[in-house]
Amino acid sequence: MAVMQKRWPWMAATLVLVAGGFVWSMWPDHSKGEDEAQVRAEPRAREALLNPDRPSTPPPPDMKPATVVEPSAPQDIGRIKDEAYAKALEEGAERPGEVAFRATIDAFMAYNAAFAEAQARQEGVTVAEVHELTYFGFKVLETQRWPEVEELVEAPLSAEQRENAEALMHDTNKEFKDEIRRLVDEGASEEERWALIEDVQDRYMGQYYEITGMDADKLDELLAGDPSRRFAPADTPPPAPEDIEPAPAPPPVEPRPSHG
Repeated sequence: MAVMQKRWPWMAATLVLVAGGFVWSMWPDHSKGEDEAQVRAEPRAREALLNPDRPSTPPPPDMKPATVVEPSAPQDIGRIKDEAYAKALEEGAERPGEVAFRATIDAFMAYNAAFAEAQARQEGVTVAEVHELTYFGFKVLETQRWPEVEELVEAPLSAEQRENAEALMHDTNKEFKDEIRRLVDEGASEEERWALIEDVQDRYMGQYYEITGMDADKLDELLAGDPSRRFAPADTPPPAPEDIEPAPAPPPVEPRPSHG
């Protein structure tokens, strides 16, 4: 299998797509007290978003618009993934690629906490839901990496297969957004929202496997990333756990500094 390129700059850039799709603006608001944070936020007045109030006079000439902070990946995201992957192998994890992939999402979310909080405000869901949706959004984007997928299934994908898989991504995205927003607007319970999130993930992956010929093992290789990394699934069998020197615990990811 050819060496896949490291793709963490790409991962940072795609958060805009993910935030606009599976995650949209469902970020938690930590500025509120613990009790208040548990209260469901009022549904957004969507009509107000289409017809916002506008000032009657222009702003002063020296007033500058606030800078919008775009999300980015922490500089050590590659190290975080490599260490998580090595630890997963050491512990005999069934899906080391997924373990490492989740570790990168955890670090990504921690690093972009300010961005996440700025997007919160109006959506009335939990931090755990947002985290899972971010993970799933990035996972879906990974499943659309056709050169790597073709290497894993050891066969070229037809134009129809690609089109069907891409349509599945977009249809799932739209249906999920419509349904989760309906649940939030109706005041559905957290349990109901989680049931939707889990169902969407299961349905997407099941249909994706049927279209592409991928399976859970191949997906784990895809999520593992660069197969040139030592002991990656597509490279060589992992050594015995006792032969792997335990990696030191990585330091916690610090939120990115504020420039405000």
